[in-house]
Amino acid sequence: MRLLSYYPKTIEIDGEEIPFRIKRQAMEENVDFINRLTEVGTPTAARFFFREAGPEQERDEEGKHKIGFAEIVAKKLNAFTPEGRAKYEAAKAEDTEKAKAFFIYAFEKFVTVESGLIEVLPDGTEKSVTDGIDVLRLFGAREDVLSKILEAIRVENTLGAEQKKILQSGIVSSRTSSEPGPDRPGPKQETIAASVKSSDTEGAEVA
Repeated sequence: MRLLSYYPKTIEIDGEEIPFRIKRQAMEENVDFINRLTEVGTPTAARFFFREAGPEQERDEEGKHKIGFAEIVAKKLNAFTPEGRAKYEAAKAEDTEKAKAFFIYAFEKFVTVESGLIEVLPDGTEKSVTDGIDVLRLFGAREDVLSKILEAIRVENTLGAEQKKILQSGIVSSRTSSEPGPDRPGPKQETIAASVKSSDTEGAEVA
């Protein structure tokens, strides 16, 4: 068996396939990455608010909560004391800084571009982008791109070849099926990306 120090991973960005190299993590690196990923993947609101028994727990015929979590958060925030609101806002600001630090850590340490990504500079000259930190600079506002790359780091380092095939076939099936699939447990990468923008109260659903 020949092992590379990285996992080759092609990621589609705006209809073009870009070959990336995802660093192979040592055990300590993977533990640190997963712990930090889980931490930043939990919205601030999820630590301050929860669904109470009664109407907040009711679901419709599709299994979705009748009252969105964002609505619950907005209502309970309005009932906060000034001290409680200040504590919540301080926690949001701290989480935002942690998320920024996590992105820099993840892209600097585990991501490089093999080829195919060219930055056109203001003077018209072109520069080949290879460093992960430059990828973060160029796509820092693109939640879709950030989530794909973070998921690639996690999947490539934690799943075997057969598991990756099953996961990929499931993704393809969900994209082509006319019926929406059930929600899967676990932190969503979109939530992680959104935390940088402090959009905790928008679209977050916590059981």
